[in-house]
Amino acid sequence: MRAGRSRDLPALYNEVLAKSQDPHMRDYVYRHLARAQVQPANIDAAIATMRKALNESLANDAKMHAQMEKMHARMDAMRTNRWLLLRGPARDDG
Repeated sequence: MRAGRSRDLPALYNEVLAKSQDPHMRDYVYRHLARAQVQPANIDAAIATMRKALNESLANDAKMHAQMEKMHARMDAMRTNRWLLLRGPARDDG
């Protein structure tokens, strides 16, 4: 990209981040935003961008794991209910 336009990149990347929820797109844009911020020696902004990207990725990962745990719990409950239905009524052999 021409040197005169490269300073416009951070604003463009931030606009994409504001509009996109696609995790792959956001990861790509965060990386390029940090790279664009490093070029004019804005190291603090680049580090802040990478930290923001990492925190977002960790939050998404935690959310995914929580959803998977809920799904496993529901599946276990369904298996237990199915087993109880197949077993039939409890008998008192006393």
